[in-house]
Amino acid sequence: CGYAHAMGMGPGSIEEYWELFYKYPRISGGCVWEWKDHAVLEKEGYTYGGDHGEYPNDNNFCCDGLCSPTLEPHTSLYSLKKAIEPLRVEWADEEKGEIRLINRMDFTNTADLFELTYEIRDGEDILATGVLDPDVAPHATATLTLANLPKKTNMPCYIRFHVLYKNDTWFEKAGYEASFSELALATEVAKEEAPAPTTSVSYTE
Repeated sequence: CGYAHAMGMGPGSIEEYWELFYKYPRISGGCVWEWKDHAVLEKEGYTYGGDHGEYPNDNNFCCDGLCSPTLEPHTSLYSLKKAIEPLRVEWADEEKGEIRLINRMDFTNTADLFELTYEIRDGEDILATGVLDPDVAPHATATLTLANLPKKTNMPCYIRFHVLYKNDTWFEKAGYEASFSELALATEVAKEEAPAPTTSVSYTE
Protein backbone atom coordinates (compact mmCIF):
# COMPACT_ATOMS: atom_id res chain seq x y z
CA CYS A 1 0.00 0.00 0.00
CA GLY A 2 1.26 3.50 -0.75
CA TYR A 3 2.55 5.52 2.19
CA ALA A 4 4.45 8.74 3.01
CA HIS A 5 2.41 10.92 0.64
CA ALA A 6 4.97 13.35 -0.81
CA MET A 7 2.79 16.46 -1.03
CA GLY A 8 3.01 19.83 0.68
CA MET A 9 4.94 19.34 3.92
CA GLY A 10 5.08 15.57 3.31
CA PRO A 11 6.28 12.94 3.26
CA GLY A 12 6.91 12.40 6.95
CA SER A 13 8.14 9.64 9.25
CA ILE A 14 10.12 7.91 6.49
CA GLU A 15 12.77 6.70 8.95
CA GLU A 16 10.13 5.28 11.30
CA TYR A 17 8.43 3.44 8.44
CA TRP A 18 11.71 1.86 7.35
CA GLU A 19 12.50 0.68 10.86
CA LEU A 20 9.32 -1.40 10.56
CA PHE A 21 10.20 -2.63 7.06
CA TYR A 22 13.58 -3.89 8.24
CA LYS A 23 12.05 -5.46 11.34
CA TYR A 24 9.17 -7.30 9.63
CA PRO A 25 10.03 -9.08 6.33
CA ARG A 26 6.34 -9.26 5.35
CA ILE A 27 6.10 -5.46 5.02
CA SER A 28 7.06 -3.92 1.67
CA GLY A 29 8.89 -0.60 1.68
CA GLY A 30 9.07 0.56 -1.92
CA CYS A 31 5.65 2.16 -2.20
CA VAL A 32 6.23 5.84 -1.40
CA TRP A 33 3.48 7.96 -3.00
CA GLU A 34 4.91 9.01 -5.34
CA TRP A 35 7.88 9.20 -7.68
CA LYS A 36 7.33 12.34 -9.74
CA ASP A 37 5.25 15.52 -9.85
CA HIS A 38 2.73 15.46 -12.70
CA ALA A 39 2.54 18.92 -14.21
CA VAL A 40 2.46 20.49 -17.65
CA LEU A 41 5.34 22.71 -18.72
CA GLU A 42 4.12 25.98 -20.23
CA LYS A 43 6.00 29.15 -21.09
CA GLU A 44 5.24 30.62 -17.67
CA GLY A 45 6.33 27.47 -15.83
CA TYR A 46 4.65 24.33 -14.54
CA THR A 47 0.85 24.26 -14.55
CA TYR A 48 -1.70 21.91 -13.01
CA GLY A 49 -5.40 21.61 -12.18
CA GLY A 50 -7.33 24.83 -12.88
CA ASP A 51 -4.52 26.54 -14.78
CA HIS A 52 -6.17 25.74 -18.11
CA GLY A 53 -9.65 26.90 -17.21
CA GLU A 54 -11.01 23.43 -16.41
CA TYR A 55 -13.57 22.89 -13.66
CA PRO A 56 -13.89 20.93 -11.48
CA ASN A 57 -10.25 20.08 -10.77
CA ASP A 58 -7.98 18.83 -7.98
CA ASN A 59 -5.72 21.89 -8.09
CA ASN A 60 -2.13 20.86 -7.30
CA PHE A 61 -2.99 17.36 -6.05
CA CYS A 62 -0.94 15.95 -8.94
CA CYS A 63 2.25 17.57 -7.54
CA ASP A 64 2.95 14.91 -4.95
CA GLY A 65 6.27 13.39 -6.03
CA LEU A 66 9.80 12.91 -4.72
CA CYS A 67 11.13 14.84 -7.70
CA SER A 68 9.97 17.52 -10.12
CA PRO A 69 8.50 16.80 -13.58
CA THR A 70 12.05 17.17 -14.96
CA LEU A 71 13.47 14.80 -12.29
CA GLU A 72 15.08 17.42 -10.05
CA PRO A 73 15.18 15.86 -6.55
CA HIS A 74 13.03 17.33 -3.79
CA THR A 75 14.30 17.26 -0.20
CA SER A 76 12.08 14.26 0.45
CA LEU A 77 14.04 12.15 -2.04
CA TYR A 78 17.23 12.74 -0.05
CA SER A 79 15.34 11.73 3.11
CA LEU A 80 14.26 8.49 1.45
CA LYS A 81 17.79 7.84 0.20
CA LYS A 82 19.09 8.12 3.75
CA ALA A 83 16.38 5.83 5.14
CA ILE A 84 17.10 3.05 2.61
CA GLU A 85 20.90 3.31 2.81
CA PRO A 86 22.51 -0.06 1.95
CA LEU A 87 25.20 0.27 4.64
CA ARG A 88 24.29 1.76 8.00
CA VAL A 89 26.94 3.12 10.36
CA GLU A 90 26.27 3.56 14.08
CA TRP A 91 28.13 3.47 17.38
CA ALA A 92 28.81 0.03 18.84
CA ASP A 93 30.93 1.38 21.73
CA GLU A 94 31.83 5.05 21.58
CA GLU A 95 34.32 4.86 24.48
CA LYS A 96 36.32 2.20 22.62
CA GLY A 97 35.89 3.92 19.26
CA GLU A 98 33.97 0.94 17.86
CA ILE A 99 31.46 1.47 15.07
CA ARG A 100 28.85 -1.03 13.91
CA LEU A 101 28.32 -1.61 10.20
CA ILE A 102 24.97 -3.05 9.13
CA ASN A 103 24.60 -4.47 5.63
CA ARG A 104 20.95 -4.10 4.62
CA MET A 105 21.37 -5.64 1.19
CA ASP A 106 19.87 -9.07 0.47
CA PHE A 107 22.58 -10.68 -1.65
CA THR A 108 25.74 -8.57 -1.85
CA ASN A 109 28.77 -8.26 0.43
CA THR A 110 29.56 -4.59 1.00
CA ALA A 111 33.21 -5.20 0.08
CA ASP A 112 32.11 -6.03 -3.47
CA LEU A 113 30.56 -2.58 -3.94
CA PHE A 114 31.74 0.05 -1.50
CA GLU A 115 34.59 1.77 0.22
CA LEU A 116 33.95 3.64 3.45
CA THR A 117 35.74 6.93 4.01
CA TYR A 118 35.50 9.11 7.09
CA GLU A 119 36.54 12.49 8.40
CA ILE A 120 36.69 13.69 11.99
CA ARG A 121 35.50 17.28 12.31
CA ASP A 122 36.13 19.81 15.05
CA GLY A 123 33.36 22.15 13.97
CA GLU A 124 34.30 22.89 10.37
CA ASP A 125 37.97 21.92 10.84
CA ILE A 126 38.93 18.42 9.67
CA LEU A 127 41.20 16.75 12.23
CA ALA A 128 41.72 13.41 10.49
CA THR A 129 40.57 11.34 7.53
CA GLY A 130 40.71 7.66 6.68
CA VAL A 131 39.44 4.78 4.58
CA LEU A 132 37.87 1.62 6.04
CA ASP A 133 37.14 -1.75 4.45
CA PRO A 134 33.42 -2.44 4.95
CA ASP A 135 33.55 -6.25 4.60
CA VAL A 136 30.04 -7.20 5.74
CA ALA A 137 27.96 -10.12 4.45
CA PRO A 138 24.32 -9.62 3.41
CA HIS A 139 21.99 -9.07 6.39
CA ALA A 140 25.01 -9.18 8.71
CA THR A 141 26.80 -6.74 11.01
CA ALA A 142 30.46 -6.12 11.73
CA THR A 143 32.44 -3.81 14.01
CA LEU A 144 35.50 -1.71 13.23
CA THR A 145 37.64 0.35 15.60
CA LEU A 146 38.70 3.94 15.00
CA ALA A 147 42.00 4.73 16.67
CA ASN A 148 43.24 7.97 18.24
CA LEU A 149 39.89 9.70 18.53
CA PRO A 150 40.17 13.21 20.00
CA LYS A 151 39.30 13.81 23.65
CA LYS A 152 39.28 17.63 23.57
CA THR A 153 38.05 19.89 20.77
CA ASN A 154 37.33 23.56 20.25
CA MET A 155 33.85 22.86 18.86
CA PRO A 156 31.37 19.96 19.01
CA CYS A 157 32.98 16.99 17.28
CA TYR A 158 31.46 14.74 14.62
CA ILE A 159 32.64 11.82 12.50
CA ARG A 160 31.24 11.90 8.99
CA PHE A 161 31.19 8.66 6.99
CA HIS A 162 30.79 8.41 3.22
CA VAL A 163 29.78 5.14 1.54
CA LEU A 164 31.19 5.35 -2.00
CA TYR A 165 30.95 3.02 -4.98
CA LYS A 166 34.37 1.47 -5.66
CA ASN A 167 33.81 0.83 -9.36
CA ASP A 168 31.48 1.82 -12.17
CA THR A 169 28.20 -0.10 -12.20
CA TRP A 170 25.37 -0.27 -14.72
CA PHE A 171 23.51 2.35 -12.65
CA GLU A 172 26.22 4.53 -11.10
CA LYS A 173 29.79 5.79 -11.51
CA ALA A 174 32.72 5.01 -9.23
CA GLY A 175 32.98 7.51 -6.38
CA TYR A 176 29.25 8.23 -6.21
CA GLU A 177 28.00 8.54 -2.63
CA ALA A 178 25.52 5.76 -1.90
CA SER A 179 24.90 7.13 1.58
CA PHE A 180 26.49 9.05 4.44
CA SER A 181 26.27 9.03 8.21
CA GLU A 182 27.35 11.48 10.88
CA LEU A 183 28.00 10.39 14.46
CA ALA A 184 28.50 12.78 17.36
CA LEU A 185 31.68 12.19 19.35
CA ALA A 186 31.57 13.16 23.01
CA THR A 187 34.59 15.39 23.59
CA GLU A 188 35.52 18.04 26.11
CA VAL A 189 34.68 21.25 24.28
CA ALA A 190 36.81 24.28 25.12
CA LYS A 191 34.92 27.09 26.80
CA GLU A 192 35.13 30.45 25.13
CA GLU A 193 34.80 33.60 27.21
CA ALA A 194 32.57 36.28 25.77
CA PRO A 195 34.48 39.53 25.20
CA ALA A 196 33.78 42.37 27.57
CA PRO A 197 31.56 45.08 26.07
CA THR A 198 33.52 48.04 24.75
CA THR A 199 30.65 50.48 24.25
CA SER A 200 27.58 51.45 26.15
CA VAL A 201 24.14 50.52 24.85
CA SER A 202 21.06 52.68 24.85
CA TYR A 203 17.56 51.73 23.78
CA THR A 204 14.11 53.20 23.38
CA GLU A 205 10.98 51.23 24.16
